[in-house]
Amino acid sequence: MNTIKKAHLHLTLLNGCITTLILIVMTLGYLLISENNMMKNKMYSYQSDIYTIASYIEQQDIISNTWLSQLESGKKYYVSLMDNDTEFLYDTNKIHESDERRQVLDKAWRYYHHENASMTHHTLSYKSSYTSFILSQENDISVNKFGYCCFVIHMEKNTSTLEILLAAPLETIKKQMTRQRSLFLGIITLALIAIWIFAYITGKLLNPIEASRLRQNQFIASASHELRTPLAVILSCAEAGLDKDVCPELSTIKNEALRTSRLLNDMLTLLSCDTGHLD
Repeated sequence: MNTIKKAHLHLTLLNGCITTLILIVMTLGYLLISENNMMKNKMYSYQSDIYTIASYIEQQDIISNTWLSQLESGKKYYVSLMDNDTEFLYDTNKIHESDERRQVLDKAWRYYHHENASMTHHTLSYKSSYTSFILSQENDISVNKFGYCCFVIHMEKNTSTLEILLAAPLETIKKQMTRQRSLFLGIITLALIAIWIFAYITGKLLNPIEASRLRQNQFIASASHELRTPLAVILSCAEAGLDKDVCPELSTIKNEALRTSRLLNDMLTLLSCDTGHLD
């Protein structure tokens, strides 16, 4: 492989690798920031709902079945309410209670009562507060892969202690992140193909240099071969004149002709080295 081809390969690899690295780092950075913002916005939405729910309970003397059912109607939350450690049962037929819902609520209550140290506590008012935690496969392998964001609102109301568990499935936000990652994977794949094609085309800009080098080598080879004939004539004439002692300067002519011949041989040797055919 000659020098220009090596330079073409190295230039293609350099441009392609650097651009690829920059693109991947920027894409991963954007995805990280975007997903963090998505989770933060989701948490702000949950917190807003918690403040609304806590305010509603503080103002109402009676918690109706209809209101609890409405909290679950959009499948945004699974809701369970404890009144003095006794579960408040309401009409779950309206929300089509499933085995998954019951299992999630039971696991969330168990986690809440046994893993209090790993939770985050927030104050809502002098009467109420809430605790947040994530229920995932790390906590319980039987939980689905998406997990749940759980909140327990603790409130003192009259002579009762109310605890409301809200388990929000993270499936929607996780699937949204997965779709975003798949979209960016497709975009970055197409971008990388374009980048490597561009890098290869950029390397082709060395072709004029390669053509110029080839013309130069051809000229050197042709000139070297053409100069051999007059040098051979000069050497023959000089040696003939030296044999007859015609002129003492013929010795200098002969020596310079031999030196020129060696220079031509050296040029041909360098040419063979450049083309990769040097023995």
